[in-house]
Amino acid sequence: MHPFKIGSLKSSSKYDVQFSGLANGLHSFSWEMEPSFFDDEMLDDIQEANLKVNLALHKNERMLNLDFHLFGKAKCVCDRCGDDVWLDIDSNHNLIARFAQETNMTDDEVIFLSPAEYQLDIRQFIFEYTLLSLPVKKVHPKGECNDQVLEYLTQKSDDEIETTETDPRWEALGKLNKNA
Repeated sequence: MHPFKIGSLKSSSKYDVQFSGLANGLHSFSWEMEPSFFDDEMLDDIQEANLKVNLALHKNERMLNLDFHLFGKAKCVCDRCGDDVWLDIDSNHNLIARFAQETNMTDDEVIFLSPAEYQLDIRQFIFEYTLLSLPVKKVHPKGECNDQVLEYLTQKSDDEIETTETDPRWEALGKLNKNA
């Protein structure tokens, strides 16, 4: 279940989308994410970001269809060399908010809102969708990693060379593979 706030009177977040009072149909919203957006989250994956979010909200009597488009760049730590790397983000995500009396059935793609709700805080969704937009392996393009770190990682010490003896069982399997 998503840890988001729905219709909180105390919330004055700029990420609150007030849907009550909107006519049925398509409505557009846009945000430029502040560099501090990811500071509040206890996360090491994103150090900084320069992102824009466009939201197309399709409203009807029984549900809201939210289409998110995130694009820009995020600064992460390179998994290969440990230096900072800026990664491009350009992704689309869809979320459906249905109105129902029972609201504890929320999952990853559909959330349920009470008919009394009037706004939705989408901050958590933007955060999650940004994380989902990052590649699994965060690395510099080929040839742009820190050369000193790569050289250090590729060096083998004498101890490593001595301890890399091949298990005789693997040698026997290798011979079988060559004969096949």
